[in-house]
Amino acid sequence: MSTAASVAAVRARRSVLRLSALPAGHDVDPYRDAERGIDEIAWLYADGLVGWNGAPTPLLAARLPAIGDRGRRYRYDLREVRWHDGEPLRATDVVNAFAAVRRSFWGTYEPYRGVRAVVPTGERSFEVVLEQPNATFVRTFFGARARPSLPLLRSSPGSLPVGTGPFAVRERIESNRWRLEQAGDTVRGRARLDAIDLRYLFSRETEFVTLLTGETDVALPIPGRFPVSASFRRIRRSNGITLMLLNAEGPFGDFATRVALAGSLDVFLIQRGYDRHRASLLASFRLDRGNDPALARRLAPHPAAIGELSRRLSGHEVRLITLPGTSVDIVMGLVRQRLVNDAGVAVRMIRTPYDGLYGPTSPLRTGDFDLALNSYAYVDAADLRADWSCAMRAPAGGNFSRWCDHELDAAIAKGDAAAAFRRLYDRLAAIPMSEAYEDIGVAHRVCDVPAPAALVPATYTCSDWRIC
Repeated sequence: MSTAASVAAVRARRSVLRLSALPAGHDVDPYRDAERGIDEIAWLYADGLVGWNGAPTPLLAARLPAIGDRGRRYRYDLREVRWHDGEPLRATDVVNAFAAVRRSFWGTYEPYRGVRAVVPTGERSFEVVLEQPNATFVRTFFGARARPSLPLLRSSPGSLPVGTGPFAVRERIESNRWRLEQAGDTVRGRARLDAIDLRYLFSRETEFVTLLTGETDVALPIPGRFPVSASFRRIRRSNGITLMLLNAEGPFGDFATRVALAGSLDVFLIQRGYDRHRASLLASFRLDRGNDPALARRLAPHPAAIGELSRRLSGHEVRLITLPGTSVDIVMGLVRQRLVNDAGVAVRMIRTPYDGLYGPTSPLRTGDFDLALNSYAYVDAADLRADWSCAMRAPAGGNFSRWCDHELDAAIAKGDAAAAFRRLYDRLAAIPMSEAYEDIGVAHRVCDVPAPAALVPATYTCSDWRIC
């Protein structure tokens, strides 16, 4: 056999997983392109200080940090680990990573917003000083169980990011395509795949079609409203609650108008717009998923509400945020139908691409909307201060709906997420719509892709993935 033929035979035996993803951005480096989804992809090639196994577990940290100063100071020691380019992991790398995150959009989110300083105390040791105690700090500071779930990486403009994870980023093939290669033995073990061909497709329908045709092995995520197919299996994880946001600086700034809207909408019908096959959607629920009868009564349709809403919105144009080609489009179509056909209200649909929904100049951040949908984690401490506190105003990041309520701020300051959500519901600043869930499509040639735990990146277990 010739040398060329031998090389071709070796390549043919390599296990290459074709992964398509739908992050709201264009990069694989979440420090450079701080959009939702890229942080999850980064766990393919990078690790955090801690992981998650029912509780925080050390990864790049040699052990869980020692806590001092009544919860304001954390002392870390790092493992003896090398980056993919051979350089040792040092405390200064953590300092640089934190500085990069603070400069990015993620710097407005906890736990990074609440850090006063990251101070090296040795080559592989450092301290993190907080402005105030944070009960979720260990699992969220460069941890897998966080929103955003940012790992540690070396980031520099114009270069591929460098990590320590099971795969290494080796090449940017096209603007939306990367080649990742197995990195050998790592703190998360050795990957059972030789390589990953990663593509961003920017269309859920396209991801679905590539699964049907066999062009994609794993798709993160796929449209939940598409039917089950024999061509692949669907892995579902529930990770939050979807709320309808009402902008307090528009026509819904008046509480009575919000009550009229709530009484005009058929919440159950809207929920079925997400996924007609899903039977477990709730009209309303607390953080513990228990039904709340008082809120359910407020959200129940009332015969006189549509007339009241028509009167109150007379002369206004209501701006609805929608994502074309998604279940959000179906839901907002139902809301538009109710407002236009039944209440006679003028409506403008603001069609936002998936990759522009959460950016600093998006309608959610600039306030160019009246009604929109957004999802929040409820199985862990949601970062409510960034999106709801009176002190957080766009475009610096936060307070999507220009809402300011001092009782809500007091609950957020106490870390009482249940009381904060309760206040949002009481004032109808946000209407609970549905459980937030994500569907992952897995082709039959791929084994060992378990449903990830809530809030843990789907790529966290990538070292276990294999071709059957």
